[in-house]
Amino acid sequence: SLAESCSSLSLAKYVISGDTGLIHVAELSGVKGLNLIGPSAFGFPTHNNIQYLSAGLDCQPCSKDGRNRCTNRIHNKCMYDLNPSKVIDHMNSLNL
Repeated sequence: SLAESCSSLSLAKYVISGDTGLIHVAELSGVKGLNLIGPSAFGFPTHNNIQYLSAGLDCQPCSKDGRNRCTNRIHNKCMYDLNPSKVIDHMNSLNL
């Protein structure tokens, strides 16, 4: 349930998530985390306990909610470029 998910987040050491409501719950709960930013214009954290990782493409954001047609040769390159290695490298740089 949503209540159980929120409770579980409060016990987390670190949260990695796409732009979902739960990353914002973690943010407001003071839990540290990483928000993976893709095609949408929303989701950027407002508190310093949540960082964000983005591919940094010129086309980002492509639309309000990511539903526009992708103009890259690789569909959703902004998410494809956020591969596990990039996320792990970011995590290792934090020395958690």
